[in-house]
Amino acid sequence: DDSNGHTTPVAVDLTELDWNGTPPTADDKNLNTKEDTPIIVTLSGNDIDGDLASFKIAMLPDNGILYRVYEGPGDPANEIYVAGESITATSGQADLVFVPNENFGSNTAITFNYTATDAENGVSEPALVEITVERVADTVGDSLDAYIGEETVVSVDLGNTDNAIITTADGTSNGEVTSIEYSDGTIITPESGTYLYTSTGQGLGIGTNGDFRINEGDALNVDLPTYLTEIALVFKNASGQTFTFTTMNVDGSQSVIEYTFSGGANSLSSFTLSSDIPFNEFSFEVIGQSQGGNGSTLVSIGTDSVTQTSYVYPLTAQYDLIDMDGSELISEITISGFPAGTDILIYEADNDGVTEVTDNGDGTWTILPSAFTEVNGVYTINDLVIQSASPLPDGFKPQLEITLSDGIDTSISIQGGTEVTELVGGDGNDLLIGSDIDNILSGGVGDDILIGGAGNDIMTGGAGSDSFVWNGGDQGTTTIVAQDHITDFTVADDSLDLSDLLDSLGMTDVGVVESYLSLADNGSNQAVLSVKDSVNGSVVQEIVLDNVNIQGLKTDLSLDPGATNTDLLNQLIDQSKLIV
Repeated sequence: DDSNGHTTPVAVDLTELDWNGTPPTADDKNLNTKEDTPIIVTLSGNDIDGDLASFKIAMLPDNGILYRVYEGPGDPANEIYVAGESITATSGQADLVFVPNENFGSNTAITFNYTATDAENGVSEPALVEITVERVADTVGDSLDAYIGEETVVSVDLGNTDNAIITTADGTSNGEVTSIEYSDGTIITPESGTYLYTSTGQGLGIGTNGDFRINEGDALNVDLPTYLTEIALVFKNASGQTFTFTTMNVDGSQSVIEYTFSGGANSLSSFTLSSDIPFNEFSFEVIGQSQGGNGSTLVSIGTDSVTQTSYVYPLTAQYDLIDMDGSELISEITISGFPAGTDILIYEADNDGVTEVTDNGDGTWTILPSAFTEVNGVYTINDLVIQSASPLPDGFKPQLEITLSDGIDTSISIQGGTEVTELVGGDGNDLLIGSDIDNILSGGVGDDILIGGAGNDIMTGGAGSDSFVWNGGDQGTTTIVAQDHITDFTVADDSLDLSDLLDSLGMTDVGVVESYLSLADNGSNQAVLSVKDSVNGSVVQEIVLDNVNIQGLKTDLSLDPGATNTDLLNQLIDQSKLIV
């Protein structure tokens, strides 16, 4: 101190602190959603001063997109979050929307980190966000179908080669004939080293002009354009000849029949070649000469004069996949829905040594997924053959059902048959397609797609968000209006998709939708959506919402009770509850 008792002044530097020294914190998140389902990600944190200002994500997650604003797929109002941008906090939190990549699902969580910043620029330690996207088994696409072809009538005059494809040994038009393909697809070839010759009125033989009779030791092979179990063969001058006929059956077996013709010389003789198992190829060899030794000719082959003991039809089944990332697994494909009391056999015609079709013994057949061939995204099997003890009804379609799995989730896709009235889904997201009869469709649990088809159908979506779809041709006529019922339509979850139907009726401008559609209550106080066949035309389709009336729809859409039915129609369209 100095002589006056005062201390010597000391300079002190003071630093003013802008904050309390404690940075904010950010909260970890553990979220779950389902495949193709957006989820809100609420970023949150705490600051001791209560002035949490913003959040920031330095590195974006994989397998999806974060949005600041998300109104739906392709919506112009959507705003993608850019890595490193500040996100303003309100009351300590901020919302983003994470949209998983299409069809993405995984048992491994998607992860990213974020930080919180307070008003004094204090930054938190990174918090972890984990989002698990549960796999969902999608349905197959709308190419799902199974159908049978008509029985093909074979009727060939072998002496008439008009429009036939004739193959010769030297490739010239007048060379020795090695095969003939007739206009219906029937192909005839002789045994190796011999040639064919035809003559109008005489038919077909083996040899050349002047010597083309079928004699002992001669043999022919006939490929048919279809499978059958009986075919009539007409020979000329075959009396006394003995033939060995061999059918090449659909299951890879052969049936061998020996037959000796009777009748007078130079007359026509008929023989019906048959097998218990369908065949599309046969051969014969002459093992005994005819009376007089002059040989014979084959005049015609055909099915039109045969009394059938069984009926044979080609069967085709097809499907396509919506989810093409390889995660979907087809666990079962079945064919069923044949008329009650009809004995049915189904064969596979490829004879590759692999059992691809199994008769389950209960009116259903299981087909291996590997039996289908993929072309341009559509999987098809078209080498199946149905054998029926009685003719199938005109327009008959069997039922095709496909079960898919993705992880532990499964879905069912059913194309209903013409003999099946009720289709029932399971607990997954299912696809139910009715036939052209009156169907009852029940989706069950899950987000289902229900397509009633033509006829008057009753559809129940069940729990979940369901889509009810009408395609072109599903409607009735101006004299017989189709009327479908939906028992449990809810605005919050479900939608009506009339886009394909309206396209087929010529509606190309959504601005004229009111000229095609109208809404009104019926006498039972149920809302009815009516579809006209043209602009201000006649009603051809009615969709009855059994569980709700017009006023109920307005309430569900938060419309004023005084809103017009046209207002209601437009609001349904605007909110994608009615897809046109």
